[in-house]
Amino acid sequence: MRTVVAWQHAIVTGSASGIGRAFAQTLAQQGTAVGLVDVSADGLAATADSIRANAGRAEMRVADVSAAAPLAAAIDELVGA
Repeated sequence: MRTVVAWQHAIVTGSASGIGRAFAQTLAQQGTAVGLVDVSADGLAATADSIRANAGRAEMRVADVSAAAPLAAAIDELVGA
């Protein structure tokens, strides 16, 4: 079964690995531009590279989303990107 996502843009936290990475990749494969947020710069770079290698669109921001301020700052940056 193929799910079609109608979102043009999405921000995915925890996207450096695991379920977050898989969700970001799935969204990108369906044409969604994704903003990637995680504390792991290396993991984010790997996720972004894999998305871009498949003609997807990805921007990344390193942030600890366990606190509101860093998450808000990352969202503000991504929305302006």
